[in-house]
Amino acid sequence: MKHTHGARGRFTIRLAGFFAALALVACSGMLSDTPPLTVPLAASMPGETPEPVPLSRFFANRESTWGYKVSPDGQRLGWIASHARRATIFFRPVGDGQVGIIDTHSPRSVFGFEWAADSRRIFYLQDSDGDERYHVYLASIDAPWERPIDLTPWDGATSWVHRVPRTDPGHVVIMSNRRDRTVFDLWRVNLVAREATLIAENPGDVMGWLTDWDGAPRARLRHGGSRERYLEVADAGGWRRLQTFDLEEFDASMLGLTADGRGLWLLSSRGRDRRSLVRVDLVTGAETLAYQHPRVDVDRVILDERVRAPWRPSRRRTTRRRTSSTPSSRPRWRRFRARPIPASGCTVSMTAVSGSPSRSSPSAAWNTFSSSGGGTPFCSHDRPQ
Repeated sequence: MKHTHGARGRFTIRLAGFFAALALVACSGMLSDTPPLTVPLAASMPGETPEPVPLSRFFANRESTWGYKVSPDGQRLGWIASHARRATIFFRPVGDGQVGIIDTHSPRSVFGFEWAADSRRIFYLQDSDGDERYHVYLASIDAPWERPIDLTPWDGATSWVHRVPRTDPGHVVIMSNRRDRTVFDLWRVNLVAREATLIAENPGDVMGWLTDWDGAPRARLRHGGSRERYLEVADAGGWRRLQTFDLEEFDASMLGLTADGRGLWLLSSRGRDRRSLVRVDLVTGAETLAYQHPRVDVDRVILDERVRAPWRPSRRRTTRRRTSSTPSSRPRWRRFRARPIPASGCTVSMTAVSGSPSRSSPSAAWNTFSSSGGGTPFCSHDRPQ
């Protein structure tokens, strides 16, 4: 053992001597009058220091715009774009006109919005300092510089817009965990008095709510233990179970009520191997298949508020095609698709169908975008009557 320690000690002494010699050489180079040999960088050869690249360029595209939506009256267009180093809401008349910008009076970005029923105000969500406790704000396009109204000034709660009743411009239905932080209830908020009324209380196991076009609670999805899920509908002041899902086949999404109010549009894989669009009778629970793709799931459906019927998507390879589920609307869709909107190789997708819920209203528009490798142009098109 002593021999081993001695060898190790001699090695340590030699190593220390090596580093001491290296330090002397370095010092002599620094003290020398001859400058060290350097190879100039290519960027500094012209004699100018290159400008630093702003860090924001690595994380954000200031030219990006998205979330285009036509107002309910079909007269205005809103979208999200960058302003003052954050994303916020822009708006202008459809066609052309002066662009306005909503001043949220906050350094936080806005990533989405909803038009109010009067087409003069806008709802949006915003948190505080990244706490993800979102509040619902109301801003006016007539006075976009004014401070927006916080409709949900409830500390520690998270809220978002559930339904904008087109027939009741004075109220909005909001989903919030104001009462109990572990569950989300439905509240009807008065836009003038800013008073909130509880309209549907979560017993602790509701996964999702559905309101009708006027904002009244009509259906809900509930946990049913470890193996089942339930679809329930409002009935005589209470709730009645309409369908039971086995957990292994549960893949359901409530879309909205049918025009006559006696049916429910549902995306469901119950009893089939692909998620499909079905109409569920609110009395018997019987399903009528509205659309099923032969190979893949139906991933998303947009409801037209004017006819209260869905526009159904079908996916074929990388192309998504949307057609109307109502025979009377198919000719209109063919006329729309015949227009030379997208370039070759683009993917066309409908983002919204806007217009007054009144069938006699002439205001209606399709919101679409076509995307390709060169970017995502957004288009708004008048729907043929």
